[in-house]
Amino acid sequence: MMLGDALNDPTGLITLREQCLKVQQLAVKGQSRFFDVDGSKFQDVIDLVVSTMRRDYQGQPDAMPAYGQWQRFGDQGHLQQLLSLWAAQSPLSQAQRLTDLFIVTAALDIESMHRHRAWSYQDPHAARRYTGSQGIALAVLELFMNGVFSTEPDDPCRVDADALIHLDMSSVANLQATATLPGLENRIQLLNHMGTVIKAQSYFYDAKTKANRPGYFIDYLLGHASTIHTKKGPLIPLETLWPAMLQLGELWGATPAGDVHECPSTLLDSAASIDASIPFHKHTQWLVYSLCEPLEKLLGAIIEGKDLLTPVPDYAQGGLLLDTGFLTLKRAEYDRGIAQFRKHAQQHGLAQVEVTPMFDANDPVVTEWRALTVAYIDIAADHARQTLHQTRTSLPLSKFMEAGSFNVGKELAEISRPLTQIPPIAIQPTTQLL
Repeated sequence: MMLGDALNDPTGLITLREQCLKVQQLAVKGQSRFFDVDGSKFQDVIDLVVSTMRRDYQGQPDAMPAYGQWQRFGDQGHLQQLLSLWAAQSPLSQAQRLTDLFIVTAALDIESMHRHRAWSYQDPHAARRYTGSQGIALAVLELFMNGVFSTEPDDPCRVDADALIHLDMSSVANLQATATLPGLENRIQLLNHMGTVIKAQSYFYDAKTKANRPGYFIDYLLGHASTIHTKKGPLIPLETLWPAMLQLGELWGATPAGDVHECPSTLLDSAASIDASIPFHKHTQWLVYSLCEPLEKLLGAIIEGKDLLTPVPDYAQGGLLLDTGFLTLKRAEYDRGIAQFRKHAQQHGLAQVEVTPMFDANDPVVTEWRALTVAYIDIAADHARQTLHQTRTSLPLSKFMEAGSFNVGKELAEISRPLTQIPPIAIQPTTQLL
């Protein structure tokens, strides 16, 4: 991105939308390198998502949850119980603590990418086991309440940079109680590095306590010159949140630039620039979406420019487009992906059940799939709003994703591949996290 573009598009989100739209337009013309598009099935996608939103929330946006880490703790009231325990504390303190919790939970959520059938979390307070991202969230919540991420024995429910730096596998034993969780050691290293970043950045430093915590980023936002304080609550520009979340979100990236990938398909468009890169920034956007909810619910904040955030190309939403038959892999790529799946299964002694095409996260197939996901979920949201007689303000993208496209994508994976619940394109596990 040129300097002028960086000034006009400091978050890169405008560039992301434009680049993904180029890929979508090429796909409509039949010029996608890796996918075929069946335009007759797009209405089926819309109908399925809208009917699910009506089934679960009567189509009423006020009843719909927002996309973010808050929802990964489930609907059993775990976070409400936590807030009740903190009732005597100020809304600012509560928002700080939730920010602490959400940051470490996002970093440890291995299950968001790879489902491990043998793994589950046993809730010590109820005779129930939880799997997937919710299981990870509740396991991390137990660690959080037990002070694993705190350096203050009298204040366990917090996350300190020094505690993250010294975290090791023995600290998170409850995550391995039922079965080995592949990739956990890499995520611990990610948290170690994250602790170093948090300790080095002024965004997360509190001069009064002389400590560094993710939650102190809330203080930074409230004290920033760009924040306008109103009677209803602070008005915070998205551009103020973005740099700090980019520092943390791009730690997941498997390329030196973070979650920015080359998509050669964009070069097929004669009107396209010579830059074929797409700045997805998936985890950065996830952190911003997740942080918005405690800011809004607890502090009455308004995040100005939040509508710049794009659909997040997670594998549930990408899976929605494939499981409905709207997108299909071209035969040569499908065969290549199946061969990769079988090779991976043989190398690691895995059962070859619910075989799906598998690719490396940096494969051009995955990059194009993610680009098409961003573009088509954006388009689907507009169609759903028209059907439900809503606007971008009344039915924001975050609610459309959580109540609609993300929810339906997960359900289709559970129905289509009940044993593994993986997306229709599997991503080869990698140790390349930092």
